[in-house]
Amino acid sequence: MTTFDSTFATPIPWIVAQLEHVRAMAGRRAVVLVGAERQAQAQAHALRRHVCVAQARPELLAGVLLLRPVDLAREILVRAGRVHLPGGEAIRRLRILQLFASSALADELRYFSAEQLRAGHGYVDAFARTIADLEDSGLDAALTHTIADALTTDDGSAAHRLHDVALTWSRVDRDSTASGRAASGRAAGRYATVPQLLSEATAT
Repeated sequence: MTTFDSTFATPIPWIVAQLEHVRAMAGRRAVVLVGAERQAQAQAHALRRHVCVAQARPELLAGVLLLRPVDLAREILVRAGRVHLPGGEAIRRLRILQLFASSALADELRYFSAEQLRAGHGYVDAFARTIADLEDSGLDAALTHTIADALTTDDGSAAHRLHDVALTWSRVDRDSTASGRAASGRAAGRYATVPQLLSEATAT
């Protein structure tokens, strides 16, 4: 099998082989990670159909949880006593909207002006999407600041734009952390983005 072919090979036989090694006993537990969002249901159904119908071995799924990575991360954090609510991306967008409306960044922006950012929701959506893309790539606000500084000598314009994104990112996340601490006595947990949940669970 070539590397190209293996990319499209179904993982179900391999998963079944691993489940065969999990002893059949009281309290049997295993976790199988499935894809994100719409893929998750289809993948879980395909595995159940293969095990229960094609192989007629439903006992292999006894005690087995089929979870998306973010659901497993949330479960790990709950067991560690740290409760986080999904939907951090939407909350971040609202905080960006509030931040731009307040013109609080006026003296720190390098490329955009406070008036531009206050002019419409297009900038809010663009900043929110850019921050989400950077976060999905494994970056955080501090590292984005560092990259922006490193770009200064090669592309000043791009460096200034990235600086403004990093500045916005760091400010809204700082405000989110402060709000989460203030509300700790009133709410079950704070909102977090998917990359934040995965990162924190990995470090737990």
